[in-house]
Amino acid sequence: VSLTFAGTNDYINLGDVAIFEFDGSSPSNQTVVAWIKATGSDSNNSIMSKYTSTSGDEGWLFSLVAGKLNLQLYGDDSVQNLSTGADLRDDTWHHVAAVTTGTASTEIYIDGVSEKTVTATWTPDISAGGNVEIGAKATANPFNGKISEVVYYNTKLYDGEITKIYNGGEPYNHLEGIKSAYLSGWWRMGDGLENSSGTTIYDMSKNSNNGTMTNFPADVFTVDTP
Repeated sequence: VSLTFAGTNDYINLGDVAIFEFDGSSPSNQTVVAWIKATGSDSNNSIMSKYTSTSGDEGWLFSLVAGKLNLQLYGDDSVQNLSTGADLRDDTWHHVAAVTTGTASTEIYIDGVSEKTVTATWTPDISAGGNVEIGAKATANPFNGKISEVVYYNTKLYDGEITKIYNGGEPYNHLEGIKSAYLSGWWRMGDGLENSSGTTIYDMSKNSNNGTMTNFPADVFTVDTP
């Protein structure tokens, strides 16, 4: 099962949860993973974010920019962009991942393969808060298409581990898999406790970081899966 995003104003709000804050030291590493199926010609499709502009741009955003997979790290009113790969707005399921290690490096993956690495020269900051959102960035830049199996690890996953999670498109049990001790969130987008109904997307990790479906119409769960 997956969840359909209309690319208008619908998104999942997880609230301001500190475990998803990333300042280059606490936690020092993060990995964001998802299955996406992007459609349309939208230039900005947010996959997952934790962002605020209260005291200047702070936070992070994993998205598609002009169709290309992109990771943005904000801090001190500056931004680091890592963008690569082909245009993923092809109405096809893709497994995407971004690994960030503070001031060390950032790497993004498409379908289990590393696409690009960049060495950071500064430390991003999100100390001011901001909500964690799936399918939007501060309620803007909505995703157009379908999203399934969003995962957040509070650690770095390496090449072989990303490939294992990609698993050739087969379902992967993150709760019992590699690096499960660092699993901060796992949202199955219909296949979790929500069982394709209601307005809550349940966190299937042990952290209960459940999300609220916002501005979604009825019948947005679909059997279209990776």
